[in-house]
Amino acid sequence: MIEHIHPRSGAAIRGMLLPPMTKLLPGDRYDSHGGNWEEHPMLEGCVIHPGCQTLWVRPSGDPSTLPEEGKGLLCYLAGHNFLLTEDSWHWKVIPSLHWKHDGRMDWAVQDPDCIPDLIARGFLLPLPGDPEVYEVTEAGHVAAKAMLQ
Repeated sequence: MIEHIHPRSGAAIRGMLLPPMTKLLPGDRYDSHGGNWEEHPMLEGCVIHPGCQTLWVRPSGDPSTLPEEGKGLLCYLAGHNFLLTEDSWHWKVIPSLHWKHDGRMDWAVQDPDCIPDLIARGFLLPLPGDPEVYEVTEAGHVAAKAMLQ
């Protein structure tokens, strides 16, 4: 996984640097003034605004502990550069942001219960500017590549 260095203390953390418009989840850490990577439970659920100077990192979990469904979905998405979106009743795979819904091609995710775990590990994040569409992060691509070796 990707290692980030605290700008004041040099302390290292492994995980995914969160881009603007990402919703903060439990376990996300920021570069505190004290020189540590700390959690801030009061901000869980808030969105990182564009221009925010604070570095937020989502520590990435060990991909070997993912359920088989999660491993398969992550490898499939990463291997094809596909995106995920959730409509009113299910998660589905889409090939691009410009994909037009076509009932003949309903690529529903068969095991959507694994998606929150992929998001929580920092393997999937919302696209900047479109919080309803998720893409595989760099950490997700690294994890998928490691699982395929």
